[in-house]
Amino acid sequence: MSFAMAFVDMFPEQKKPYLKIIRMHDPTLNVMVFWPTAWCIELSNTSDSPNVYLLTLFFLESFILHGAGLILNDIFDRSIDSQVKRTQGRPLLTGELSLTKAKCYLAVLLSIGILLLLQFNYICLWLLAMCAISSTIYPVSKRFMHFPEIVLGISCSFSVLISRVAVTGGLDWSISVLFLAGVLYWTVSYTIYNSQDKHIDKRIGVKSAALKFGNLTKILLWSTSLVFVISLVITGYIFQQTLPYFVSLLVSYAMISHKIACVDLNDPESCFKYYSFSSVGLVILLGILAGNIFKQQQVLSESV
Repeated sequence: MSFAMAFVDMFPEQKKPYLKIIRMHDPTLNVMVFWPTAWCIELSNTSDSPNVYLLTLFFLESFILHGAGLILNDIFDRSIDSQVKRTQGRPLLTGELSLTKAKCYLAVLLSIGILLLLQFNYICLWLLAMCAISSTIYPVSKRFMHFPEIVLGISCSFSVLISRVAVTGGLDWSISVLFLAGVLYWTVSYTIYNSQDKHIDKRIGVKSAALKFGNLTKILLWSTSLVFVISLVITGYIFQQTLPYFVSLLVSYAMISHKIACVDLNDPESCFKYYSFSSVGLVILLGILAGNIFKQQQVLSESV
């Protein structure tokens, strides 16, 4: 049993559905929302010390706001989830949680998310509203477009923009390439994730990049992951990053390449094993932190 599942099991039975519907028993996707946000916070940080306060705050926001998005997705996808074995145990389908309680829970999480952002300026709230709109579009997009992964990536990457405002007080074009990197990060990961259900999705009419590209999906993954790394290289130059950061990108690309090479997109277990890019996100963050230290040391040595 994983630590996350053991954590959920600590709670009374009547509380567990509230944790399960936001995937606290498997918080991989919640953590993945955090990594691009953390990259933005530390790339925008002019100190060699991590911004512990904002990192902690947005770690919590990742769970709260993505949890709200998961509830919204489960509400929209009840008819789909009931036909997929992997999702048939979700609380709204098992009856552990009623639709009314789920909507109330959604309202509570959104309210907490808003309250946490009130300490920053109004731009954060506008971005949060746009994030909510895109999160609503995502479950609908699976019925009508072949690339819902991009819609999900946009939705999850609004946290990059929000964190930029939290650090600097506003938005500028320098963050646009990092926003793109966040979208691509999710697109690659979620294309692998969606591949585990593609045979069922085809039968019930759900669309995805995995279905659209079929046997060519790995070409999509290789090309998208390459553009992802290139966008981070460009981001590094924009934010005047140093050697440790660029080394971390090489390591990250090697990790992604290993996942793409090893995953069997026709095997649901293999897709579930390799879809998570959390370790990639951590390596990039460590590269940014080390790069910031290296940058400050260069400044100090030049001033002597």
